[in-house]
Amino acid sequence: MSQDYTRIVSVRGSIPVADDIIFCDDVEGQLNWSGSGTGTDWVVDKYGAVNAVMRGSYGVRMQTKATTPAVGDIVTAVRNVFLTPHRQALLSACFRLPTVSTIEYFEVRAIYWDGTYQYELSLRYDRAAGIWKQYISGTYQYNIAGSSQVFHPDAWNRIEVAVDFANYNRNLRGLVCNQVNLPDINYNVLAAYDSAAPHLTVSFALKSSAASQQTMYLDDIVVLARIPQVRIQGPAVII
Repeated sequence: MSQDYTRIVSVRGSIPVADDIIFCDDVEGQLNWSGSGTGTDWVVDKYGAVNAVMRGSYGVRMQTKATTPAVGDIVTAVRNVFLTPHRQALLSACFRLPTVSTIEYFEVRAIYWDGTYQYELSLRYDRAAGIWKQYISGTYQYNIAGSSQVFHPDAWNRIEVAVDFANYNRNLRGLVCNQVNLPDINYNVLAAYDSAAPHLTVSFALKSSAASQQTMYLDDIVVLARIPQVRIQGPAVII
């Protein structure tokens, strides 16, 4: 005779409901992120040390090069995926910055190719200024009003970035990170001619401001195919 199975858990934060999932990576299986960086011994790998994982047994470890570390060293983790006809994306990830006092920036980037154009969102946390900025082609920048914050080296953080590649301006629509809550903003993204086949690239990067190795951990990375209109806030019950 069959039996019903019920499991009750506590869900905290903002959980999207009934939206298309492009991918959901808790890093418990195979590592599906590629990496690049300054020098040769930078690190992007699956890692399971204490305090390097938000939950579960593994997360993504990112480190700048260990040999002759220098100011300006960079490490990047990248994943190439698809984007649905909605041409919207909500990127959510947990991260920890144990060497936050010696980084120049932490970057979240989403680049979409539609077969004719490339649309690039580059969102950086400027550690010295203590504010999030949107970068256009690595040179021009916009300070995002209301985004000032600092990060504790021992604490895990959660970021959500909403980007709309479908509307006329192709813009950043929302930024939520810990106490920063900007769910309704509008910043244009960079557009340039590029005939690459349609796809979406999601990446995270860390740049050093000191002559020492920098480290970042990632976990529970989710990309949704549209910006949710309905959220569950706070504790909830899942059956």
